[in-house]
Amino acid sequence: MRKNVMAIMMASLMLITIFSVINVSAQSGTDVPILRHFQPVSLTRKGNYWIEDVSYSPSEPSEGDQVVFTISVDANGEGHPHIAIYLDGSIQDMGMLIEFPSTTVLSIIWPAGDSHTVRIKVDPFNAYEESNEQDNIWQEDIESGEVSESQS
Repeated sequence: MRKNVMAIMMASLMLITIFSVINVSAQSGTDVPILRHFQPVSLTRKGNYWIEDVSYSPSEPSEGDQVVFTISVDANGEGHPHIAIYLDGSIQDMGMLIEFPSTTVLSIIWPAGDSHTVRIKVDPFNAYEESNEQDNIWQEDIESGEVSESQS
């Protein structure tokens, strides 16, 4: 009897692990499988994650500069979502948020060109059901010597 219970528990764990592996090629342009953390979803209340503030340095980056983004995030739910920074649609750096409120630092190496779009997203793989999906995105078009901000 004890062996049967252990076998069922192991099989369940294996199924959870197998179904937790996702292929993010459609989102990131790569074929690298990423293990998504299994998180129970509350059926009674949706949480929410939001970006409160973003700053970056240097403010007018040149080709080859390491641009450091400091991101303040808060939440009214549980979990440990990822946070990702995109440059012209491609993921450049990623981290995981452990506690809230949280300040995270992500960086990118600035490429050649006059203008680039930087986008920061909390929960980029939509692992958590949220009450508002729009407030976890920050986006800015950055040009040498000129910055124009847009909200998505």
